[in-house]
Amino acid sequence: MFKNKYTLKLEYILALCLQAKEHWGEELKKDLLLSQLFDELESLQDFTNDFTNDSVDDSTDDTTRGLTDQAHAHHLYGLTRLKGTLRNPDQLQHIMTPLKRELNKSDLDQQIDTNDKTLSPSTPFKISIVLENLRSAFNVGSIIRTAESFNLERVYLSGYTATPDSEKVLKSSMGAEKNIPWEPGPDTPELIRNLKAKGYEIVAIETAKNALSLEAFIPTHPTAVIFGNERFGISKETLTEADHIVRVPLYGKKNSLNVATCAGIVINTLVTKTIE
Repeated sequence: MFKNKYTLKLEYILALCLQAKEHWGEELKKDLLLSQLFDELESLQDFTNDFTNDSVDDSTDDTTRGLTDQAHAHHLYGLTRLKGTLRNPDQLQHIMTPLKRELNKSDLDQQIDTNDKTLSPSTPFKISIVLENLRSAFNVGSIIRTAESFNLERVYLSGYTATPDSEKVLKSSMGAEKNIPWEPGPDTPELIRNLKAKGYEIVAIETAKNALSLEAFIPTHPTAVIFGNERFGISKETLTEADHIVRVPLYGKKNSLNVATCAGIVINTLVTKTIE
């Protein structure tokens, strides 16, 4: 079966790594072991094809598991890019770590929590996100994921901002759209007026010269935070409706950040200040 051959192959590659590390000071032996090592890594490419030729049970679970192994084999094959770049034995760790993780032998896996929480989170923070005319569906999905991870209240998608009906949004939201309310809004100024009527403080994140530094800004709640188009920023009509214009302080030459990166910084800062 694919799984057995695949596991044995990885065990052998890992053994070659350990031997190469042990005999690093013996030039000829080290070179021979490294040559074998990368030959074996290159042969992993065959495993991306072997799955279709091996007999697999008809059950969905076995088929899915085989496809997962197939994808992992392709990923590990990518380690061949390190050929000719290894200058000391410690660099072999770049190969050994992913091999150990694939073989469930890594202590690192016991330290890293990759599982979503099963319990329902506490009451959301009274912070909502407004995305105005974002052109990248991937940015939208990333921000939705960040907003859900910080247990925010809601995400509004105004203008031509993509919604989770888009496959690209779903690809980067990673299921977060199921755990946080989201809704396509009317035009942003109208949405803001509706939020103000409900008592929301409106905060526009923009690189305006008169903007208040995020470090100095003290939020009150409930708060609605607006992020604008990746190229053109927040519209003038929307800015005039905002209670505050806030910017992320930057210390390099570039004047702006990717909107999803910016949202992560702002959300973390506002939640931290709320907790404090």
